[in-house]
Amino acid sequence: MNEIPLISIIIPTYNRAHLIGETLDSILVQTYMCWECLIIDDGSTDNTDVVISNYCKVDSRVKYYKRPQNRRKGANACRNYGLELSQGDFINWFDSDDVMFPNFIEEKVKSLLKNPLSDFVVTRGINFHENGETNDISVRNNATKKLDHNNFVLFEVFWVTPDFLVKKERIGLVRFDEEIKSGQEYNFFIKVLAASSLKGVFVDRVLFKRRLHKESIQGKFNGDDDTFCFDQYMLYKNTFLAVRDYLNEEAKAYMFRRIASRTFELKRRKLKTPKLLTILKLFKREKGWTKTLLFVVSLFFGYYFGKGFILMDKARS
Repeated sequence: MNEIPLISIIIPTYNRAHLIGETLDSILVQTYMCWECLIIDDGSTDNTDVVISNYCKVDSRVKYYKRPQNRRKGANACRNYGLELSQGDFINWFDSDDVMFPNFIEEKVKSLLKNPLSDFVVTRGINFHENGETNDISVRNNATKKLDHNNFVLFEVFWVTPDFLVKKERIGLVRFDEEIKSGQEYNFFIKVLAASSLKGVFVDRVLFKRRLHKESIQGKFNGDDDTFCFDQYMLYKNTFLAVRDYLNEEAKAYMFRRIASRTFELKRRKLKTPKLLTILKLFKREKGWTKTLLFVVSLFFGYYFGKGFILMDKARS
């Protein structure tokens, strides 16, 4: 690692020409100077390219790329592509509608350099809304509990993507899941913590603002929405399949219950259920034949009659 580490800030963007300027302005005034900012455009149709090109002219540390056509559309593919292009010792993903405080990078780097055995640092942020209101992003028990994959599964510890600065070499082959559209941080952090046994440090400081608006991921999804239900199924299914052998029994049981509930809900709504056979095989492995058959019956009743949650609940218990 360099004596003065290079920080790679990776930002996916799509039609954020009206917002990304404020984000980039907050990066240009960072008190820590040794950084590169890689902006990966997911196919914007507004004047994003003009806005970012102007910033590239002002500061060569700002670099603009477009997601290759052969890559899956979406922010996760852009995050992965940015990681492949990055040259930094540390990686910090960021969003194109959020704003850094001037000491955002400096505080993180200082914390990691003071804790050489740590692989990543987690800080805090606040939400800010279109009406000007702000509120804290919950950090759960980050200061008192181990920052590991089992606790993250159970939401005993929690952070969002911009909070996380990590040594690039410790990410290994773990990538953002390009199949899912929300909850990507939940999936990614569980995978990278489980696969690499990372050690982290929490710094209880607010260092960025997350913008919440109707175009953001948080503003798009409704808990009772079909799209949200499907994406939650994909999130828990994909995450469990990736890390089940690393989970303790409590975390495994929690995630398996979520998979069962989402599978039932998709069937009740008559929506597609990718890899249902895989889910049934998992049910047999985790719960045995009797509860697997009970689960199948609950799916049948859910699909044809819109009922059967009690059967499903007994099957997953």
